Amino acid sequence: MRSNILTIVAVILLSPLFAYRGAKEPKPDIQKTVLWQQGKGKYKNYRIPSLVVTKKGTVLAFCEAREAGDTGDIDLLVKRSKDNGKTWSEELVIWDDEQNTCGNPCPVVDEETGRIWLILSWNNGKDGETAIIHKTSLMPRIPFACYSDDDGLTWSKPVRIDQSTRDTSWGWYATGPGIGIQLKYGTHKGRLVIPANHSYDDPNGKVRSGPYGYGAHVLYSDDHGKSWKKSESIKPGCNESQVTELSDGTLVMNMRSYNGKYSRAISTSKDGVKPGAR
Repeated sequence: MRSNILTIVAVILLSPLFAYRGAKEPKPDIQKTVLWQQGKGKYKNYRIPSLVVTKKGTVLAFCEAREAGDTGDIDLLVKRSKDNGKTWSEELVIWDDEQNTCGNPCPVVDEETGRIWLILSWNNGKDGETAIIHKTSLMPRIPFACYSDDDGLTWSKPVRIDQSTRDTSWGWYATGPGIGIQLKYGTHKGRLVIPANHSYDDPNGKVRSGPYGYGAHVLYSDDHGKSWKKSESIKPGCNESQVTELSDGTLVMNMRSYNGKYSRAISTSKDGVKPGAR
Protein backbone atom coordinates (compact mmCIF):
# COMPACT_ATOMS: atom_id res chain seq x y z
CA MET A 1 0.00 0.00 0.00
CA ARG A 2 2.90 2.38 0.55
CA SER A 3 5.68 3.65 -1.68
CA ASN A 4 9.06 2.01 -1.35
CA ILE A 5 10.94 4.27 1.07
CA LEU A 6 14.22 2.61 1.91
CA THR A 7 16.07 5.54 3.43
CA ILE A 8 14.78 8.20 5.78
CA VAL A 9 16.65 11.44 5.35
CA ALA A 10 16.52 14.73 7.25
CA VAL A 11 17.22 17.72 5.00
CA ILE A 12 18.29 21.01 6.52
CA LEU A 13 18.49 24.29 4.59
CA LEU A 14 21.38 26.24 6.07
CA SER A 15 21.69 29.27 3.79
CA PRO A 16 19.63 32.47 4.32
CA LEU A 17 17.38 33.72 1.52
CA PHE A 18 17.68 37.34 0.38
CA ALA A 19 14.32 39.05 0.04
CA TYR A 20 15.34 42.47 -1.29
CA ARG A 21 14.55 43.31 -4.93
CA GLY A 22 17.25 42.67 -7.50
CA ALA A 23 19.23 40.25 -5.39
CA LYS A 24 20.09 36.90 -6.87
CA GLU A 25 18.71 34.06 -4.83
CA PRO A 26 21.64 31.95 -3.58
CA LYS A 27 21.64 28.24 -3.99
CA PRO A 28 20.84 26.69 -0.61
CA ASP A 29 23.55 24.74 1.15
CA ILE A 30 21.74 21.45 1.67
CA GLN A 31 23.05 19.11 4.32
CA LYS A 32 21.64 15.59 4.29
CA THR A 33 21.71 13.31 7.28
CA VAL A 34 20.67 9.69 6.98
CA LEU A 35 18.69 8.82 10.09
CA TRP A 36 17.75 5.23 9.24
CA GLN A 37 18.79 3.06 6.32
CA GLN A 38 17.69 -0.36 5.15
CA GLY A 39 20.15 -3.07 6.14
CA LYS A 40 21.93 -0.91 8.69
CA GLY A 41 21.03 -1.01 12.34
CA LYS A 42 19.13 -3.39 14.56
CA TYR A 43 16.17 -3.83 12.18
CA LYS A 44 15.85 -4.91 8.56
CA ASN A 45 13.64 -2.09 7.28
CA TYR A 46 12.65 1.44 8.29
CA ARG A 47 9.43 2.91 6.91
CA ILE A 48 6.64 5.46 7.43
CA PRO A 49 8.64 8.52 8.58
CA SER A 50 7.14 11.46 10.46
CA LEU A 51 8.68 14.71 11.66
CA VAL A 52 7.52 17.36 14.16
CA VAL A 53 9.08 20.26 16.07
CA THR A 54 8.23 20.54 19.75
CA LYS A 55 7.27 23.74 21.55
CA LYS A 56 10.86 23.92 22.87
CA GLY A 57 12.29 23.61 19.36
CA THR A 58 13.42 19.99 19.49
CA VAL A 59 13.01 18.12 16.20
CA LEU A 60 11.53 14.64 16.61
CA ALA A 61 11.80 12.07 13.79
CA PHE A 62 9.65 8.94 14.05
CA CYS A 63 9.54 5.76 12.00
CA GLU A 64 8.49 2.13 11.95
CA ALA A 65 11.22 -0.47 12.47
CA ARG A 66 10.10 -3.46 10.45
CA GLU A 67 11.07 -7.03 9.98
CA ALA A 68 8.59 -7.56 7.13
CA GLY A 69 5.70 -5.64 5.50
CA ASP A 70 2.79 -3.52 6.77
CA THR A 71 2.04 -6.03 9.52
CA GLY A 72 4.13 -8.46 11.56
CA ASP A 73 6.85 -7.50 14.03
CA ILE A 74 6.97 -3.68 13.93
CA ASP A 75 8.38 -1.37 16.62
CA LEU A 76 8.11 2.42 16.89
CA LEU A 77 11.29 4.51 17.03
CA VAL A 78 12.18 8.17 17.55
CA LYS A 79 15.35 10.25 17.20
CA ARG A 80 15.82 13.75 18.61
CA SER A 81 17.71 16.81 17.43
CA LYS A 82 18.28 19.90 19.57
CA ASP A 83 20.17 21.88 16.91
CA ASN A 84 17.60 22.12 14.11
CA GLY A 85 18.49 18.78 12.55
CA LYS A 86 22.27 19.11 12.31
CA THR A 87 22.96 16.32 14.77
CA TRP A 88 20.74 13.54 16.10
CA SER A 89 20.45 11.33 19.15
CA GLU A 90 20.58 7.57 19.14
CA GLU A 91 17.22 5.96 18.41
CA LEU A 92 14.77 5.47 21.27
CA VAL A 93 12.18 2.68 21.20
CA ILE A 94 8.75 4.09 22.00
CA TRP A 95 6.87 0.81 21.78
CA ASP A 96 8.01 -2.77 21.24
CA ASP A 97 5.12 -5.19 21.82
CA GLU A 98 6.99 -8.43 21.19
CA GLN A 99 6.00 -9.81 17.75
CA ASN A 100 2.98 -7.53 17.28
CA THR A 101 2.55 -4.51 15.02
CA CYS A 102 3.05 -1.05 16.56
CA GLY A 103 2.95 1.22 13.54
CA ASN A 104 1.74 4.24 11.60
CA PRO A 105 3.13 6.93 13.93
CA CYS A 106 1.15 10.16 13.64
CA PRO A 107 2.38 12.80 16.13
CA VAL A 108 0.90 16.19 16.97
CA VAL A 109 2.30 18.90 19.25
CA ASP A 110 -0.13 20.67 21.56
CA GLU A 111 1.24 24.22 21.47
CA GLU A 112 -0.90 25.20 24.48
CA THR A 113 0.37 22.51 26.87
CA GLY A 114 3.64 21.48 25.21
CA ARG A 115 2.60 17.83 25.33
CA ILE A 116 3.53 15.71 22.30
CA TRP A 117 0.83 13.22 21.39
CA LEU A 118 1.61 10.15 19.31
CA ILE A 119 -1.37 8.35 17.79
CA LEU A 120 -0.61 4.94 16.28
CA SER A 121 -2.10 1.67 15.07
CA TRP A 122 -1.71 -1.80 16.61
CA ASN A 123 -2.57 -5.30 15.44
CA ASN A 124 -1.69 -8.89 16.31
CA GLY A 125 1.54 -9.65 14.47
CA LYS A 126 0.13 -12.93 13.16
CA ASP A 127 -2.63 -11.10 11.24
CA GLY A 128 -2.12 -9.84 7.70
CA GLU A 129 -3.93 -6.96 6.02
CA THR A 130 -6.24 -9.19 3.98
CA ALA A 131 -7.45 -11.05 7.06
CA ILE A 132 -8.00 -7.78 8.92
CA ILE A 133 -10.01 -6.31 6.03
CA HIS A 134 -12.08 -9.50 5.73
CA LYS A 135 -12.53 -9.56 9.54
CA THR A 136 -11.14 -13.06 9.83
CA SER A 137 -8.12 -11.92 11.85
CA LEU A 138 -7.34 -12.93 15.41
CA MET A 139 -7.74 -9.31 16.51
CA PRO A 140 -8.98 -6.11 14.87
CA ARG A 141 -6.57 -3.30 14.10
CA ILE A 142 -6.76 -0.82 16.96
CA PRO A 143 -5.78 2.86 17.41
CA PHE A 144 -3.67 3.71 20.46
CA ALA A 145 -2.38 6.94 21.98
CA CYS A 146 0.67 7.85 24.06
CA TYR A 147 2.39 11.11 24.92
CA SER A 148 5.62 12.74 26.05
CA ASP A 149 5.99 15.66 28.44
CA ASP A 150 9.80 15.83 28.30
CA ASP A 151 10.41 16.67 24.64
CA GLY A 152 10.37 13.07 23.44
CA LEU A 153 12.83 11.54 25.92
CA THR A 154 10.25 9.30 27.56
CA TRP A 155 6.75 8.22 26.58
CA SER A 156 3.64 7.14 28.42
CA LYS A 157 2.30 3.61 28.07
CA PRO A 158 0.12 3.45 24.94
CA VAL A 159 -3.60 3.14 25.68
CA ARG A 160 -6.48 2.03 23.48
CA ILE A 161 -8.76 4.74 22.14
CA ASP A 162 -10.83 2.57 19.77
CA GLN A 163 -14.06 2.74 21.78
CA SER A 164 -14.66 6.30 20.56
CA THR A 165 -12.56 6.40 17.38
CA ARG A 166 -13.20 3.16 15.52
CA ASP A 167 -16.44 1.91 13.95
CA THR A 168 -16.82 -1.79 14.80
CA SER A 169 -17.93 -2.51 11.22
CA TRP A 170 -14.59 -1.36 9.84
CA GLY A 171 -11.85 -3.85 9.00
CA TRP A 172 -8.51 -2.20 8.27
CA TYR A 173 -7.57 0.83 10.35
CA ALA A 174 -4.55 3.10 10.09
CA THR A 175 -3.52 6.43 11.55
CA GLY A 176 -1.81 8.85 9.17
CA PRO A 177 0.72 8.31 7.78
CA GLY A 178 2.12 11.76 8.43
CA ILE A 179 1.39 14.25 11.20
CA GLY A 180 -1.57 15.70 13.04
CA ILE A 181 -2.34 19.41 13.42
CA GLN A 182 -3.71 21.78 16.06
CA LEU A 183 -6.32 24.21 14.75
CA LYS A 184 -5.36 27.87 14.87
CA TYR A 185 -8.57 29.56 13.75
CA GLY A 186 -12.30 29.65 14.34
CA THR A 187 -14.56 28.28 17.05
CA HIS A 188 -12.53 25.05 17.30
CA LYS A 189 -9.18 26.76 17.89
CA GLY A 190 -6.90 24.43 19.89
CA ARG A 191 -8.52 21.24 18.59
CA LEU A 192 -6.08 18.39 17.86
CA VAL A 193 -6.78 16.64 14.55
CA ILE A 194 -5.24 13.36 13.34
CA PRO A 195 -5.74 11.98 9.79
CA ALA A 196 -6.69 8.29 9.63
CA ASN A 197 -8.24 5.73 7.28
CA HIS A 198 -10.15 2.46 7.28
CA SER A 199 -11.82 -0.20 5.16
CA TYR A 200 -15.59 -0.59 5.22
CA ASP A 201 -18.26 -2.95 3.90
CA ASP A 202 -19.22 -2.13 0.31
CA PRO A 203 -21.29 -4.53 -1.86
CA ASN A 204 -19.63 -3.08 -4.96
CA GLY A 205 -16.15 -2.75 -3.46
CA LYS A 206 -13.17 -4.59 -4.90
CA VAL A 207 -10.62 -4.09 -2.14
CA ARG A 208 -8.76 -7.37 -1.53
CA SER A 209 -11.33 -9.22 -3.70
CA GLY A 210 -14.22 -7.37 -2.03
CA PRO A 211 -16.83 -6.60 -0.97
CA TYR A 212 -14.92 -3.79 0.75
CA GLY A 213 -13.97 -0.19 0.08
CA TYR A 214 -11.40 2.22 1.48
CA GLY A 215 -12.35 5.44 3.29
CA ALA A 216 -10.69 8.16 5.34
CA HIS A 217 -11.60 10.06 8.50
CA VAL A 218 -9.97 12.11 11.23
CA LEU A 219 -9.62 11.74 14.98
CA TYR A 220 -10.02 14.89 17.04
CA SER A 221 -9.72 16.05 20.63
CA ASP A 222 -11.07 19.21 22.25
CA ASP A 223 -9.62 18.50 25.71
CA HIS A 224 -5.89 18.34 24.95
CA GLY A 225 -5.88 14.60 24.25
CA LYS A 226 -7.82 13.38 27.29
CA SER A 227 -10.51 12.01 24.98
CA TRP A 228 -10.75 11.41 21.25
CA LYS A 229 -13.61 11.22 18.77
CA LYS A 230 -13.92 10.32 15.08
CA SER A 231 -15.34 12.32 12.20
CA GLU A 232 -17.72 11.13 9.53
CA SER A 233 -16.24 8.77 6.95
CA ILE A 234 -14.89 10.21 3.70
CA LYS A 235 -15.58 7.79 0.83
CA PRO A 236 -15.46 6.08 -1.59
CA GLY A 237 -12.02 5.02 -2.72
CA CYS A 238 -9.60 7.01 -0.55
CA ASN A 239 -7.39 6.26 2.41
CA GLU A 240 -3.86 7.43 3.36
CA SER A 241 -4.09 11.16 3.90
CA GLN A 242 -2.75 14.41 5.31
CA VAL A 243 -4.84 17.20 6.80
CA THR A 244 -4.12 20.93 6.84
CA GLU A 245 -5.95 24.08 7.91
CA LEU A 246 -6.49 27.11 5.68
CA SER A 247 -6.44 30.68 7.00
CA ASP A 248 -10.25 30.83 7.01
CA GLY A 249 -10.45 27.75 9.24
CA THR A 250 -11.37 25.32 6.46
CA LEU A 251 -9.80 21.88 6.84
CA VAL A 252 -8.48 20.13 3.73
CA MET A 253 -7.84 16.39 3.56
CA ASN A 254 -5.50 15.34 0.73
CA MET A 255 -5.91 11.59 0.24
CA ARG A 256 -4.65 8.66 -1.79
CA SER A 257 -7.36 7.86 -4.35
CA TYR A 258 -8.62 4.55 -5.72
CA ASN A 259 -11.23 6.10 -8.02
CA GLY A 260 -9.38 5.53 -11.29
CA LYS A 261 -8.82 9.24 -11.99
CA TYR A 262 -5.02 9.12 -11.63
CA SER A 263 -5.10 11.94 -9.10
CA ARG A 264 -5.30 12.67 -5.40
CA ALA A 265 -8.67 12.97 -3.67
CA ILE A 266 -9.60 16.15 -1.76
CA SER A 267 -12.22 16.68 0.93
CA THR A 268 -12.96 19.88 2.86
CA SER A 269 -14.59 20.64 6.18
CA LYS A 270 -16.09 23.92 7.37
CA ASP A 271 -16.93 22.72 10.89
CA GLY A 272 -13.56 21.41 12.00
CA VAL A 273 -14.06 17.74 11.03
CA LYS A 274 -17.13 17.13 8.85
CA PRO A 275 -16.14 16.21 5.26
CA GLY A 276 -17.42 18.10 2.25
CA ALA A 277 -17.20 17.78 -1.53
CA ARG A 278 -14.19 16.15 -3.19
